[in-house]
Amino acid sequence: MMISTSTRESYLNYLEGLFLEREGKISAALNAYKKSLDYVPESKYLQREVGRLYLRLGEINLALEFLQKLAKEDEKDTETLLLLAQIYLVQSKTEEVNKIYEKILTYEPFNREAILNLANIYSKEVITSNEFKKAISLYEQYLNIEPLGYQNADILFKLANLYEKIENKEKALNLYQEIIENFPYREFLFLAHLNRAKIYETTGEKEKSLAEYEQTFVLEPENTTLLLKLGSLLSELKRNEEAKKIFLKVITQEPKNVEANYYLLLLANEEKNWDEAIKYAKVIAQLRKEDPKIYFQIGYFYTLKKETKKAVKALKKTVGLEPNNPDNFYLLGLAYQDLKKYDLAEKAYLRALELKPDNPEVLVQLAILYDLLKDQKKALEYFRQVLSFEPKNATALNYIGYTYAEQSINLDEAENLIRQALEIEPKNAAYLDSLGWVYYQKKDYLNALIQLEEASQLLEDQVIFEHLGDTYQALNKVEEAKNIWEKALKLNPKNKKLQDKIKEINQYLLVHRDIRKLLKRQEGNQRQIFNLVSLSKIEIDREKVSFSFPVLFYYRIPKSMRIDFLGTFSLPQASIIVEDNLYKFLPGLPFSQETISENEILTATRILQDWLNGELYAEIAGRETKVKKSWSYYRFYNQEKEAKIEKKNGLLCSYSFEEENISKVNLEFNSYFLLDGLWFPKKIKISFPTKKLSISLFLEEPQINQKLDEKIFSLPR
Repeated sequence: MMISTSTRESYLNYLEGLFLEREGKISAALNAYKKSLDYVPESKYLQREVGRLYLRLGEINLALEFLQKLAKEDEKDTETLLLLAQIYLVQSKTEEVNKIYEKILTYEPFNREAILNLANIYSKEVITSNEFKKAISLYEQYLNIEPLGYQNADILFKLANLYEKIENKEKALNLYQEIIENFPYREFLFLAHLNRAKIYETTGEKEKSLAEYEQTFVLEPENTTLLLKLGSLLSELKRNEEAKKIFLKVITQEPKNVEANYYLLLLANEEKNWDEAIKYAKVIAQLRKEDPKIYFQIGYFYTLKKETKKAVKALKKTVGLEPNNPDNFYLLGLAYQDLKKYDLAEKAYLRALELKPDNPEVLVQLAILYDLLKDQKKALEYFRQVLSFEPKNATALNYIGYTYAEQSINLDEAENLIRQALEIEPKNAAYLDSLGWVYYQKKDYLNALIQLEEASQLLEDQVIFEHLGDTYQALNKVEEAKNIWEKALKLNPKNKKLQDKIKEINQYLLVHRDIRKLLKRQEGNQRQIFNLVSLSKIEIDREKVSFSFPVLFYYRIPKSMRIDFLGTFSLPQASIIVEDNLYKFLPGLPFSQETISENEILTATRILQDWLNGELYAEIAGRETKVKKSWSYYRFYNQEKEAKIEKKNGLLCSYSFEEENISKVNLEFNSYFLLDGLWFPKKIKISFPTKKLSISLFLEEPQINQKLDEKIFSLPR
């Protein structure tokens, strides 16, 4: 078959164009293709090649003219459609590009170029969009039809990245693992391990993240960024020694690496190695001379080292570089306060408040400063300001409450404030001490003891021990008071107040030890009396008038009493019933108010109760009681109280005290006898000298600890 001259010329020009294109002479190649097309103008292939070279030369409109014509003639010409898609992509006509690729895939479902390009476009869409999901599907389709090749690694990276974006981290991890197993090229391995490390880091799987970073480190052992990441992860995992070695390696390579020095600073801070921390902080300060934060940290570390003068020097630099940061002035104020430069501390705190008026932390410290300056009024003022900003500020609540307790004012409010502080910090020893001291001032010594003993177990503190000793003293636990005060004195040997307390209690113990044993024994005897019943006689003398009545006397611990006045045939004609502090006079008492008042009767019955239940002996044994000895008696003096006790057996002979609205009251015990192993008086006389009144009780047939009907002490309604 003969080849026509036109076909031959066309072919020769086409070959010339191919060679020229390979040499990069695109314009000359285009002319050669156009000449070839002149001989065979119906050639779709040559038309496409001309359009393609116009596209390479940037002649978009001419390329579009050729390619659009071809596409109209044959809409299934996928090669032409691919070139058209490139043109529309250059023109940013994304919608047209998408339509073309979608059309290509209807004709050629496995067209790799269309699949890949369309996936690349859809992958840039919004994550929640349908197109984004299509991108994942298209990449997976591409990987199914494309044999394993170098380009597939890039597709796998893209697909894994898309899965990361939709939070399918497990799928992403598997794809990166697939890259590691199938593409053992250094650059692929590095990126795959790095991305796996980052995923594990976001999921909080730090050990796995560390293992992946270590794999990247093997591939790039001198990579400083990797070293820093490894070190930071080791630090988070509390593998501080390993982390430290990594950071030291970094600064060996790069002594001026700020990040490595800072990590070493943090590690030193965690180890409380302030010298190391300061060393690294100073390196950073040399590299960042205008950074106020590093001088702040230097000042902070010097503060912790108690090298306060050096701290002040660093903090002055911080203030100079950052004069409007309240935190700088706050820490500077703390340093001045530590140096006892209270005027400078006050200025620093006030400046911090100017910069941030609602700063409770500064207000608290300023209040503490005024407390140190003995300006309690200002201290309370600032602590109240603290509570206006932070109603639950435990420090302020406790301070105000404790101040009230010290002054013995507003004790109910003080208790409420301190209880609020304890709700925030239930095991704060200082707050427990404050609450204990409130109870002490309320004279609620048992509750005070509970709080103060707990506080002393939580913290060895001189003030807590002193308060506890004071409480023991108030409870007549003299030995315990002495022991705890001595512990307090060891913590503050120069405390003159404590020295005096111990000296006084030692003198008391020296004189009173044997006497106290005697009193305690007799108090114990009295407390063995659970109840008493006795046929008795009462004599009442008022001025020159005397009355005598037979009575039946009942007593039950701790403070229940009944006296029945007997009439004809020894039947009760009237009664006095006392239950704790409540009382009842039944009608028909054989004497009038002029003879003896209700107040005088109640005082007399209360004294009898206190003697019977042992309370009088406890009062006599108080620490402040003074003692004088005679041949056969001890005489006790305690403020307005006075007692006389037999030396031989500790029996109470007389007792006197001052009573409100009555003035002096005298109590006398006569004619002791043994009753069931206990010494008992036959006569008890109660006198009110200023009232010219005396009441005598004669116990004629006493019986103790017998079974009694409880109803006899019930107050009738």
